[in-house]
Amino acid sequence: MNFLRIFFDSFRLLRKCPRFFIPKVLIAFFFFPIFILLPYFLIEIDITSPASLVRLDPVKLIGIMMQLIFILIYTFMVYLIDSFIVNPMYPLLVQQYYKDKKINFSKAFISVVRRFGTIFPAVLAMAIIVFAALMPFIFMIVSAILFQNEFLLYISIITAFFSVFIIFILFYLIYPISSLEKFSFVNAIKETMSSSLKYKADIAKAFFISI
Repeated sequence: MNFLRIFFDSFRLLRKCPRFFIPKVLIAFFFFPIFILLPYFLIEIDITSPASLVRLDPVKLIGIMMQLIFILIYTFMVYLIDSFIVNPMYPLLVQQYYKDKKINFSKAFISVVRRFGTIFPAVLAMAIIVFAALMPFIFMIVSAILFQNEFLLYISIITAFFSVFIIFILFYLIYPISSLEKFSFVNAIKETMSSSLKYKADIAKAFFISI
């Protein structure tokens, strides 16, 4: 697995077959309201200066957080479609292209549905692990804001970032393995973590490019 070769091969593939963009363009369309509303609320709480969060009026902060919760629920719904349907389709679409020189969205979708017994629990298990790993940091960040502890806020943000980095590496290959390989979901998780650790250096590069 060579990161640069895969990186440039992906661009060449998109150039040869622009239809690969279609599912992600649709997902981006549904994410568009989030990109408009979320920055507005982040500006309201001045996210550029974490220290300012601990000085916000608690009533104003709670009001903004309630609106952010509705945005997060909508985001979660779109994320589910992206995670459990669109993302698992891509390894199958790439496989179709290299085999037949064309892609078929309906065929890829049917394949995802047929493999749903593996894909769904594997991705769900990953999501639960991510949630469980990040919850302590979310609690720490909220506590730091409510108790106006600037030091705790910085420590929470830094440790949360490194936790996301580790999780990204461990589960980077979840979609190709769960979509293409005939594993049970438990073996899909094990193979994902084993393969991801094997190529951790290249996956780490992908992480820093993605941010």
